Amino acid sequence: MAITLTGLGGGITVGSEEGIGTTFHIYLPAVRAPAAAAPARPPVGARGHGETILVVDNEPAELEIVARILHHGGYRALQLPAGKQAI
Repeated sequence: MAITLTGLGGGITVGSEEGIGTTFHIYLPAVRAPAAAAPARPPVGARGHGETILVVDNEPAELEIVARILHHGGYRALQLPAGKQAI
């Protein structure tokens, strides 16, 4: 069985034979010039200046990951493993 799809100057041909497998041929249209690169954007996100954030989680691995992310973002993270301790 073979199926051919075309559009926008390209196409896809799919062929399948029992016991042999499936083959895809993908045809992309040629271009004369490369696409313009998107302008670089500055990183998005909050940046701390040493502020302290209390992080509470009963999963030690998640607690550590969140604390590291905050630390790299310029915050100080206090880590507690349970809500009762946080209160």
